[in-house]
Amino acid sequence: MRQLAHFKRIFTAAHRLLRSRSLVFIAAILLSGCAASPYDENKFYTRDYNLKFQSNLDVFSSSSMPIAQFAQGYPGQTYYICRAHNKLRNFSQFLTCRDQFMSVTQSELKDYVFRRDAINIMYGEYLIAIGRYAEAYDLLFDIYQRNIENGASLAGNLLGAFTANWGELGAQNVNAFEAIMPVLVAAKLSGKHKEFDNALLLSKNLEAKIRRNQRWAAGMSDVNMQMKTLLARLAVAQNDYEKAYEEITRGYQFGIGSIVQAAGMLTGGTLLYEATGEYDNERFNVANLSAYSAFKTGRNSIAKEQYLELLKSPIFNQQKNFNFHVYHHLGLISQQEGDIESAINYFEQAVDALESARSTINTEAAKIGFVGDKQAVYRDLVSALVTSGQAARAFEYAERGKARALVDLLASKKSFAGRNSAEVNQALAELDQLQLASLESAPVDAGAVGAEKRGLKRIQQTLQQEAPEVASLVSVSTENPSEIQQLLRNDEAIIEYFYHSPERGEAEQLFAFVVTPGQIQAVSLNAKGLDGEVRELRQAIANSEGEAWQDGALALYQRLIEPLSKSLTGKTHLTIVPHGALHYLPFNVLRAANNQFLIEQHTVRMLPSASVMKFLNKGTAPSQNLLVLGNPDLNDSALDLPGAQEEARAISALWPDSKVVLRQFASETVIKNSASAFKYLHLASHGQFDSQNPLNSRMLLSADSENDGYLTVPEIYDLQLNADMVVLSACQTALGDVTNGDDVVGLNRGFLYAGAKAIVGSLWEVPDEPTKDLMISLYQNLNSMDIRSAMQAAQIAAIKKYPHPVSWAAFQLTGGD
Repeated sequence: MRQLAHFKRIFTAAHRLLRSRSLVFIAAILLSGCAASPYDENKFYTRDYNLKFQSNLDVFSSSSMPIAQFAQGYPGQTYYICRAHNKLRNFSQFLTCRDQFMSVTQSELKDYVFRRDAINIMYGEYLIAIGRYAEAYDLLFDIYQRNIENGASLAGNLLGAFTANWGELGAQNVNAFEAIMPVLVAAKLSGKHKEFDNALLLSKNLEAKIRRNQRWAAGMSDVNMQMKTLLARLAVAQNDYEKAYEEITRGYQFGIGSIVQAAGMLTGGTLLYEATGEYDNERFNVANLSAYSAFKTGRNSIAKEQYLELLKSPIFNQQKNFNFHVYHHLGLISQQEGDIESAINYFEQAVDALESARSTINTEAAKIGFVGDKQAVYRDLVSALVTSGQAARAFEYAERGKARALVDLLASKKSFAGRNSAEVNQALAELDQLQLASLESAPVDAGAVGAEKRGLKRIQQTLQQEAPEVASLVSVSTENPSEIQQLLRNDEAIIEYFYHSPERGEAEQLFAFVVTPGQIQAVSLNAKGLDGEVRELRQAIANSEGEAWQDGALALYQRLIEPLSKSLTGKTHLTIVPHGALHYLPFNVLRAANNQFLIEQHTVRMLPSASVMKFLNKGTAPSQNLLVLGNPDLNDSALDLPGAQEEARAISALWPDSKVVLRQFASETVIKNSASAFKYLHLASHGQFDSQNPLNSRMLLSADSENDGYLTVPEIYDLQLNADMVVLSACQTALGDVTNGDDVVGLNRGFLYAGAKAIVGSLWEVPDEPTKDLMISLYQNLNSMDIRSAMQAAQIAAIKKYPHPVSWAAFQLTGGD
């Protein structure tokens, strides 16, 4: 009898937990026999979805221990600390906590295998959220395979996960459930068909097992609903939206109209808010999933009705991870109905939802089978505005889309060096705290929501006043288009490109905004196959003996420049703001039908966004002229650059007061300690762009006792420069490696933020002699020309001496006066 009573208590607890969907919580019950400690593990376990995770961190804070020390003494409790950081989106702390937990449990794999995998599932979801899909897939696929093989009871009866198989076996079933959805999402977003097919097969097998277990669940409506919901999510992740629609409808055991009612019940305040807010969150997510599957299957009237009901929910504003796509899909439905005005209004509300937070990193999306494409909101809004003839507003939102991408890229960075850095970093901390509070607010607490919005606005205004450039990195605050126009010379034009494509599909349109002091025009170009043409041109240039590049250079000129030629008449200076794959295109090599290169027609500079112009040309140049670092010692002879060393000496000979630092002395420490004193900074060293993890892009310098020699993008943002020009003469991306451009933007924007007014970099590795000649010409020209004209003259001279573009077209100027 005692055993039966114990069984009933456990099953009742598991049943309640299943209703709140958090399978990892079930594992907490299963593993409650872990080693005891002075810290009550129950304090680290809470069912309150948004309101109580902070209590876990409060318990940890009361220990007054660094996380490394705490993890050594209490590894079991450290799991809950890591989980709390993840749930509260403290991602930098989560990553640190994960590292410590994985380190201290390495020698006790058997006892901690479930929690190690659970933490790594969270990490995999984080990798998906920041776009590192291939890495996430490898990690999560391995976890799923291992857990599904060891947790064999899943094949027999789901109930075994909660009752018969105590300990790690039952927990491994939990991990298999938790891992399968992000495995599918990562495979789908990685674009690798083989990986997606493998993940699809796994999910189909899991689906079959779930269906076999519906027999015993038939009498338990909540369990049955959860099964149907899981099947619907699997179907969404499998791209089978018709099946998802059918499953989600069956899951509620009533018609689709009643799902609207279920969503509408949320408007009743606390009716569904039982012991934990997670039940409300689950109902919201189910209704959201229902509307999404209806939308994806063309049932627009049903989707619209459900989305409008979701807007009425008191917890809608709390769903910051998902509410932007509700507005986005309502906009797309309005667009399909021919109501362009309503579409624009919904798209703008979606943008406002995205821009209300510093970080839009969302690890929860992978759990429910789809990840909304945030940039698609901007793309669709820009397209709608262009269609309605509002070129200036479309240009403004194109700028805001690029600003949002950069803010997301830097969301994990918690501090920035520079003027008033202490005050600015304090404001950043307050900003993050307020945004976290907005995620945790009680659903019906309208007063708190209003106070949070006022607090966010106050801090953002403080940042704008005290440190406008920092504000541009942590919030979307672009210039009014007319203010950008005022910064242009009369003989200057901006060409800003902006891709438009279906959500995560191949781009179909490319908008080119031509901005001059007197007007803003929007020209729609054909984007189909454009990425491939960029890749082919780069590959053709790599063949230094071939002439195939000529056809590609002409074709891309006719595609990207010629349709704009009337607006460019009389414009000596071009500023090009690329987008996506165009970041890897050597624009200077584009050639008109008269065989004249673009660089021969105009000076050409690149910018990550037009709004950056206001931050250029500030400050007084230092008294010392030139600091040259050449051929740093990287402890690998294969990485030696003897040509770069010769280049460094040749350039320094042009400037009497230059400082040359070579080999082991060409260190990261020299850059950090001395670069601020020089007008020109020349780095003849290796560079690495990382398209999968842009913040990991770096310059390779010599290591010493103070620094590791890797000058990464986050460290570049913390430099304090006042340089007229930074030259990265050996930095390059691999030929053919064409992605979204975040790696190029992150590194170049970092040097601009650090105080460089201009950057000269290369898109591929250029032979030593042409590099040296072009650099000598550039520095000589600076004695009598501005940087843009000096770069143009240097490249024209290089064309005459080295006709093949492999020797000169890689070099691009970013920024400049």
